[in-house]
Amino acid sequence: GILTARDLALAPKRCETCLPATIRVADGEEDRAKHAATIRQLSHVGAFIESRTLLLPGTNVILSFLLSGTDMSFSVRGTILNSSYEPEFPEEGGMAGNYPGVDIQFAPLPSSDESKIRAWVLQNLPRAADLS
Repeated sequence: GILTARDLALAPKRCETCLPATIRVADGEEDRAKHAATIRQLSHVGAFIESRTLLLPGTNVILSFLLSGTDMSFSVRGTILNSSYEPEFPEEGGMAGNYPGVDIQFAPLPSSDESKIRAWVLQNLPRAADLS
């Protein structure tokens, strides 16, 4: 699973959101700490999150979240694709409340979960958006 620019261009639309979530490293150890995160963009194949936790590309994680307006909760496995950490400017993000952003590519979801997330994203896309 390497994503190419073509894959990203053809990727489903993500809806802008602000969902509280937790993220933890999925390395087989059950007692890994959970870290607070905020989902800023969501689709059924991935998410863009903000988190204070340093998450390096290639790290396998589990992202847990509840879709707002529903009682549907998800714990989704995924892989960190990239992050916007800039260690030379550590003081800039923390004070303003803007935490580094991280892209997560989800592992294949059960079709029921995928369809629920896909439907929620479509409902929450801006009305003017091109839904093609």
